[in-house]
Amino acid sequence: MTNKNKGDRIFDEVIKKMQTYRPSSDFTMVEKAYQLAKDAHEGQLRKSGEPYIIHPLEVAYILAELEMDRETITAGILHDVVEDTDYTHEDLIDMFGDEVAHLVDGVTKLKVIRRERRKENEEGKKVKTRGDDKDRAEEQANNYRKMFLAMADDIRVVLIKLADRVHNLRTLSAMSPESQKRIAQESLDIYAPIAGRLGVSTLRREMEDLAFKYSDPETFQMVKEKVNMKLNQRVEYMEDVVGTLRMRLHEEGVFGRVKGRPKHFFSIWKKMNNKEKDLEEVLDLFAVRVIVENKEDCWRVLGIVNGTYTPMPGTFKDYISNPKGNGYQSIHNVLWGPDSEPFEVQIRTEDMHKEAETGVAAHWKYKEGSAGQDSGDEKMAWLASILELQRENPDNDEFLPLLKESLNIHAEWVYCYTPQQQVKALPVGSTCIDFAYAVHSAVGNRMTGAKVNGKMVPIDTVLSNGDLVEIVTTSTAKGPTADWLKMAKTAQAKTKIRQWQKREDKEVSLAKGKDLLEKAAKRKGYPFVALHTPQGEKVVLRRFSMHDFDTLCAAIGRGTISENSVINRFYEVYQELNPETVDTKDIIEAINRNTQQQEYRHGRSAVVIQGEADLATHFSKCCNPIPGDDIVGYVTRGRGIAVHRDGCATIINISEENARRLIEVQWNSQTLENSRFTATIKIFCDSLGCVQQITEVFSKLEIEIKAINAGVADGEAVCAIVISVDNRKTLEKASNRLLSLKGVNQVYRTMT
Repeated sequence: MTNKNKGDRIFDEVIKKMQTYRPSSDFTMVEKAYQLAKDAHEGQLRKSGEPYIIHPLEVAYILAELEMDRETITAGILHDVVEDTDYTHEDLIDMFGDEVAHLVDGVTKLKVIRRERRKENEEGKKVKTRGDDKDRAEEQANNYRKMFLAMADDIRVVLIKLADRVHNLRTLSAMSPESQKRIAQESLDIYAPIAGRLGVSTLRREMEDLAFKYSDPETFQMVKEKVNMKLNQRVEYMEDVVGTLRMRLHEEGVFGRVKGRPKHFFSIWKKMNNKEKDLEEVLDLFAVRVIVENKEDCWRVLGIVNGTYTPMPGTFKDYISNPKGNGYQSIHNVLWGPDSEPFEVQIRTEDMHKEAETGVAAHWKYKEGSAGQDSGDEKMAWLASILELQRENPDNDEFLPLLKESLNIHAEWVYCYTPQQQVKALPVGSTCIDFAYAVHSAVGNRMTGAKVNGKMVPIDTVLSNGDLVEIVTTSTAKGPTADWLKMAKTAQAKTKIRQWQKREDKEVSLAKGKDLLEKAAKRKGYPFVALHTPQGEKVVLRRFSMHDFDTLCAAIGRGTISENSVINRFYEVYQELNPETVDTKDIIEAINRNTQQQEYRHGRSAVVIQGEADLATHFSKCCNPIPGDDIVGYVTRGRGIAVHRDGCATIINISEENARRLIEVQWNSQTLENSRFTATIKIFCDSLGCVQQITEVFSKLEIEIKAINAGVADGEAVCAIVISVDNRKTLEKASNRLLSLKGVNQVYRTMT
């Protein structure tokens, strides 16, 4: 087959694809564009050795797969004509009209800066200076600004550019290794996220996998080999699940399409990387997609699927009721399939599927000779507002600040650049602090100032699309302060700030902890130096799982360990080393008298008092002691003995007059079986999205939740949960499980 025949064959496929969604259209314009491009690019070869005309035809076919209008596909065929041949913008206007010429001009302008830079290199300007790097970074940032302007002016320009990038990635093997890595990384940093923002998942997925292959070839090959090791087995498994679900839908009278697909490599790698898991731990390596006629059938199918296979707890996501920011709608769930192999199911309508695959392209209404925007779509409304800004502000100096402000309000991400031309994608509202920590934790910790577009700004300045950001650092910087947590937007920055504070605040916490121990010892009537024996320290460190005494004191200073609990342990060892004779005869007699004067429900008590287990007791609600806590008894007037946690504020602040009513008590191990006690814990986490994971921990441990209250304070989610447990070990086990959850920062038990 000749190269000419290959070009003709691809063009025939483009026309066939267009006829599937535009059967009555006149394709004369598209045919004319092909003949012009074929003649204009005659003799031009790509680096792969292939005739250049193959590239614009492949771009046109990608656009036809998105069901774009004929003007867009015509522009796709012509998108390199003005840049690489003798044809001009005016020539295209004469032959194809303003609309097609405008689209081609928009795509061409996105390439101007790179072409000029390439020309400079060919002329021998290879010496790099600090100024040159800055200029290059600013030029690159300006080029991306033009991309956002083009997106606002006509979204089809960016769709052509995305199709162009996809085919360039498909043929990237012909480029030099340096170019491969640069283009691949730029695709991952800029073009794939833009495709995702516009909801064009078909292009995003392909770009990510192709770019992944060249940006990190070793990791890509590792993932590919591991995934393909059991490919045949997984295909058979997928076909089994698909066949079963098709049969079940037929039995229930639900019309729908069921198909399976393996997750793409980059998606698998992201899940491995984000959750720090090996491939074997990534459960849902393929997805089954069910596409039905209406929203009601989506929920019917969910019931059928959940009735056929066992759902995996905590994996259900309802993007129909709560669409993603780019408009994506679907029901997601992970289930255990045959042989306990997991798979993901995605359930959506035909309209939702088209939106998910082609995104913004699905909202173009095609008419003969023209294209319009679907004003009902949120993304189109946003773009319409940008167009309005552009019409009202022809001066670019006036328009650009307004455009940046509009992007900050409506976009999900902003893309900013380092002086070394590295792209950093950050959530809208992010500040220079977030940018610094996105570069490296050391940069954030040593930051003393920031420059945005060459000007010094406060470090809490909110960043905009295309900003060139330079972080000013010094080796003598004091590091982040508590106020930075309020200024930071990203969880990454907040986490790194907290890590710094934990390290740097240790000295302050250490001094505070020692001071608290001194005061707690005085309340016992001793100087701490008397209680702090080597034997006591050994017992205390073992009890609280600490390696050294300074670390224990720092924990006390931060409030994660009670100083009273520590002092009680030291005091116990001190008493063993210095035994005293205590006459408790009068106290026991008083207890017996109080018990006899009241009518109490008989039964063995949960605590033992001086060997007696039948005395009337009750647990104080001010501190809610549970088995395993250090406890103390207090002889009340008329209500028997109140049992408190040792360290309870009520006991600490007891008057000297009432101190004689305190009595030593122990837990009665013979009566604790099947008993339940109430405890309250507070959990601090990054967001309220952690609540579901938290409740699942208690469910798995079979711990009853009696009450739950969650809210947000100072930018951090706080969850107070009242639970029913059998002893302190169970509570500590739950606390450790909670602390292992991603996003959970602190867990502690309250007195009430």
